Amino acid sequence: MRSLFRALAALTLFTAGLYASHTAELDYTVENKTGKTIYCTCFSYVHKGDFRRWRWDKSPVVEIQNGATAIIDVDTLDNEQDRTAVYGYLGVFDNQQSADDAVIELVDERKLIDIDRLSELKGKKVTVEIEKYGHKEFFEYDFVPDTASTEKSSEIDFMVENRTGKPIIVCCFVYEKRGKGRWIPELEAKDDATVWRFDKTPLITLKPGEKKMLDIDTIISGRDRSYVRGYLAVFDGSEREEAEKATYEQLETRRKLNLGLLSTLKNKKVIVNVEKYGIMPNFIDYTTKPLSKIDFKKIHTR
Repeated sequence: MRSLFRALAALTLFTAGLYASHTAELDYTVENKTGKTIYCTCFSYVHKGDFRRWRWDKSPVVEIQNGATAIIDVDTLDNEQDRTAVYGYLGVFDNQQSADDAVIELVDERKLIDIDRLSELKGKKVTVEIEKYGHKEFFEYDFVPDTASTEKSSEIDFMVENRTGKPIIVCCFVYEKRGKGRWIPELEAKDDATVWRFDKTPLITLKPGEKKMLDIDTIISGRDRSYVRGYLAVFDGSEREEAEKATYEQLETRRKLNLGLLSTLKNKKVIVNVEKYGIMPNFIDYTTKPLSKIDFKKIHTR
């Protein structure tokens, strides 16, 4: 009987040890959506025990193929107070050598993603992708719950119709916050999403009389979605290269149409047309109209 008690006690201690080890982990998952192989490491500001100073630590470098995920192995800290105070940066590099040689004090800040408190990443993954914005290119990232799902109510896509009488190319410059985390100020201390900035939708070509849907990034947080503003950029059908390189900051005013809050375009379409103003050159303008729906009551079958 005594040996049975010893066995049960040993099993309890072992289980408790596993639980403590699991809760003490600061490891997190990174998903690569950049279209190429990347090499990642985490720079974390840690305190590894009593009488030891806070300092920068670096995790092992991991190679992540495009479309794959990997675990970033951060040192385990048993002290809860120290663990919840650990802040970090995810370093993203193009090759193994650069990642191996990198130190936080000297690395190019464009290679760093501020992931803030590592303990806040429980149940989430960091997604990394390359964002193309006109002639610019940079890393984009987000903190996405592992169980995240896309909701139809999160979409702010809208329809564009061409009534200019000639082929045109359009895109939308969207002032948005890409983070998809559900931030509820009353329940959470901080917002874990990225900053507000201009993004650019894919180009679409419209023939005269044609209409197509403009695809805007899905933004789950209703708070963020309600403040998203947009500017429709319009180019002649022969100006594709100019349209591809265009950014909001450098685009001529005459080419951008201020759409205001995109949430107000729900169930509407934007109609692009050419306005005439006396002897002045024609200019591009737009109107919004409700999307037409089929009235099934008027359809009779024989």
